[in-house]
Amino acid sequence: MAREYTYMPFGKGAHRLEVFLERKVRRGGYAGLVVSKQFPGTIGIVVREDLLDEMNVQSVYITAKKDGSDPCIILSMETLVGIKRGCIADRFSLLHEVGHYVCGHLVDPPELEEENAMRERLLEENQVSQDEVDADAFAANYLGADAVVRALQESMERRMAADLVYGVEEEDISQKALLEYQLRIDAINDRFGLGE
Repeated sequence: MAREYTYMPFGKGAHRLEVFLERKVRRGGYAGLVVSKQFPGTIGIVVREDLLDEMNVQSVYITAKKDGSDPCIILSMETLVGIKRGCIADRFSLLHEVGHYVCGHLVDPPELEEENAMRERLLEENQVSQDEVDADAFAANYLGADAVVRALQESMERRMAADLVYGVEEEDISQKALLEYQLRIDAINDRFGLGE
């Protein structure tokens, strides 16, 4: 029996990204892959809620071996369904993670705790990680800067809703996350000349 995929192309020419999503999630959470002439091989897409919980991540992240090989985007079933249904925030999340890989952010990636500490230090100075801004800009090249701003706003609203549902007690953590979203929105607006 032949496998059935949902096919989604993004971009044109040498910068084209092709996303193939399985109609049904396979054993081990395998859900699809991303291919492009911009990078060798493929980026796997895997649904693994347990790994998201383990990493304390809500919906999506990208990982690779220490040398940057075998990249894999780990996402929630909700995010996968959103991507298939055309939800801009979920498609942005996927392309943002691909952007991290294409921009070289996964070669000898830092430990998550170190990265979070660095991001918190930047937020204390009202700054945002350049890696995040670059990955956002990568996604904007495919979806458009306006769409990325909308996606970041929707992600910010989702974060606020999740905090309310789960009764987050440490409000400053939530406030830092919201500040980071706003700084990223401002960076996209500046980089692409929006709101002028």
